[in-house]
Amino acid sequence: MSPAGGRVKDQDMYGYGYGEHMDSGGGWIAMGVWMLVLVLIVGVVVWAVMQWARRVPAATGTAPRTTARDVLDERLARGEIDIDEYQRRRAALDQPPPGA
Repeated sequence: MSPAGGRVKDQDMYGYGYGEHMDSGGGWIAMGVWMLVLVLIVGVVVWAVMQWARRVPAATGTAPRTTARDVLDERLARGEIDIDEYQRRRAALDQPPPGA
């Protein structure tokens, strides 16, 4: 407060002034430019992460697609079926489906 009781220019109620740069609009322009820079930085980071994610194989625990022959080979390897059963089922897989 000024000695005359009026408000001193560029001071708020706590005694800290905003300065002339905010009155002239220069501060608002600078703040807008920095907001634009921040948005651009965030956009570039999001774009980079998306590009990186497309190149990295998914490690989400989803197994690659398996065929019936793959399952049959695995069952033989684990000893769940013998070679005769394996050959019989493989022959059935090699035949075209009925009605095709």
